[in-house]
Amino acid sequence: MSAIHFHPVWEQQLTEKEKELYIQKAQSIDLPEESFTATPIKTKYKKNGGLVATVFLHNGFSYPLRLQKQAVKITDHHNETIAQGIFSSSLEIDPMSSQPWSFVFSQQMTEQADADLSKIAISVLEEGSE
Repeated sequence: MSAIHFHPVWEQQLTEKEKELYIQKAQSIDLPEESFTATPIKTKYKKNGGLVATVFLHNGFSYPLRLQKQAVKITDHHNETIAQGIFSSSLEIDPMSSQPWSFVFSQQMTEQADADLSKIAISVLEEGSE
């Protein structure tokens, strides 16, 4: 089971009902210990041909993680790239917790315009990390 916290922007913008839905979803996920992982929550194409991927970022370490620049890649069930890009998001994820976050891919970052988004994998790596 995963504890959850919200980025301050999300804390202000989400309704209590929306927060509760994220909390319930996070509680159904086992937090992998001693690792940083991402779990897709909702992915959809935008009208302009881009893509929005909302994920849980999981910090399974006993210390906070500070992320500045993330390399994000979404693949389909055949491991073919749907979208990828570099994002500059200053995020801090509390120890042993999950944080919802959305990555917005432009049309230029999207390699498949009609992929099956029901079975995707997402990788989020901190650029410059060892």
